[in-house]
Amino acid sequence: MKSNQCESELTLYNKKMFVIAFALNIAFLLSGCSSTPKAAPTASDLALSQAITERLERDAPEVLHSRNDAITADAAKVASKKWMIAEDDFQNELKELAKHDDRMISPKKRSELHKEFVAAQNLAEKKYYLKETYEVINHLDDHNAKLLIPSAMKDAKKKTSEAEATIEEDPNNVHNIIAAVESAQASAQYAQDLYHRAQNVKSESPEEAAALMLAQEKSNRELTTQLSDAENERSKVKSDLSEAEKARQALQGKNDIQNYVSGLQSRFNPDEAEVFQQGNDVLIRLKGMEFPPSRAEIPSKSLGLLESVKKTIP
Repeated sequence: MKSNQCESELTLYNKKMFVIAFALNIAFLLSGCSSTPKAAPTASDLALSQAITERLERDAPEVLHSRNDAITADAAKVASKKWMIAEDDFQNELKELAKHDDRMISPKKRSELHKEFVAAQNLAEKKYYLKETYEVINHLDDHNAKLLIPSAMKDAKKKTSEAEATIEEDPNNVHNIIAAVESAQASAQYAQDLYHRAQNVKSESPEEAAALMLAQEKSNRELTTQLSDAENERSKVKSDLSEAEKARQALQGKNDIQNYVSGLQSRFNPDEAEVFQQGNDVLIRLKGMEFPPSRAEIPSKSLGLLESVKKTIP
């Protein structure tokens, strides 16, 4: 409960800090809108910027959120062109809001601004996650690698497109993004390795190519043998472990019986009974039982001993 409360307070704190920073951003923008730019925003600029911020939070929260996500993704640096398009449009709307107290951003413009910031964020995320993949594919494209490895190039670009689609679908789902990006990276790396190999084949003579194929086949056979030996060894170890487990269980069973016998013996005096193991059976030999000659009667003094025996039987 305390953890959830801390997380809630932290989220509220981050939101407040964002609002303050955004309001200051607007204040500095407004301070430069007059005919004579000021060195710093005035109190009236700050008051107006706070009012505009509150109006945006109320009337266009999705624009503020998508802009903040784009800032977090470092879109201004990584996706500067798309960011500038979105930010310029946004700043123009801010200036209009500053001029007219009753002005609201139209639903159409809100949708446009939201899409522009999302596009900037998506591009920044793609460049961040797929930087190495893009570099490999661009390098292969520059060398017309598709002429030698068309299928591998097609697959690498397909996996990259799938990773881009995953990022666009939900830029904040890091688990899905990483899985798709790793698949794209592996495909691009395979294409690069295959391209280098294809280049070597192209420069080899038929005899060299045939010798290389024979060497590869031999290596594959040796690897198959090694795998088979490893599998046999694994099976043997598994069998040994199984036998060891059976022996352990048998020993454990024997120890359990011995402990049980010792426990029963402790319930009797040595002159009353003797408890011992015979195979898998536990026997109790009564010593203190006395029967009168030629009579089938149990003396009353032996009834207590019989009661003790009764209690030992599960």
